[in-house]
Amino acid sequence: MRLSQDGLTEISNYGMYDFFRDNLSLSNLGSLGKLIGGWDIHNKCYTLSIQPTIDQAAGSRALTLSFDEQVQGWTSFYSYVPSATASLDNDFYTFDLSGDLYRHYSTTPNRANFYGNNNNSSITTVFNAKPSLIKTFQTINYEGESNWGMNLFQTNTDSANSIGVFNIPTTLIEMENALLKNEFKAKENKYFANLINTTSVNQGEIIFGKEISGVKGFYATVRLVATNLVGGGQTGTNELFAVSTSYKESSY
Repeated sequence: MRLSQDGLTEISNYGMYDFFRDNLSLSNLGSLGKLIGGWDIHNKCYTLSIQPTIDQAAGSRALTLSFDEQVQGWTSFYSYVPSATASLDNDFYTFDLSGDLYRHYSTTPNRANFYGNNNNSSITTVFNAKPSLIKTFQTINYEGESNWGMNLFQTNTDSANSIGVFNIPTTLIEMENALLKNEFKAKENKYFANLINTTSVNQGEIIFGKEISGVKGFYATVRLVATNLVGGGQTGTNELFAVSTSYKESSY
């Protein structure tokens, strides 16, 4: 619930009604389960952790997420499971299930380090332009830091090879080999790669198989991942501004 000048409002209804209805009913509230909530003064959002039980094993079943007042919605899930939260001097703190204290949004080089574990940053999005049109997705492109790779490109019928992180060639041989590697290439401060089909499917007279450029489908689910580790030309930040694809029409 949210208390403001317009009175009490049920923030669980902001696009997440089904989620809270299902997960709160499984939390055994009043028995072993509990809800941990707190104000994140650093990001100006409300953080809530739904924990079915209070033992250490709850870490794999608990769900931690945040509500942003500016967008009136639940904006992110987190991998950590706190036992308590607090804000002080523009810093957000949580205690893990063992009682150890952690400060979030640290400026240390390794990002997404929660409770002693390094986590990869990832984002999953959907390409669904012209939903009724069968398309051949040809490339994946993004704007941001150089340390992003792609580990999922899946349509309703096909899938694509994973794409590695961009590496700066330092010799002529490395430059030649880079042309044959399935990794992102840099062009005008943007990154792009061709999509290689990995699905062997016989559709009438046309066979779409491995090593064929382009992935067919109505829509595509894409996941980009960054390692958060400094080194190898990485900067330690994982800014990602835009993700796009180029496609051609296949049929109606």
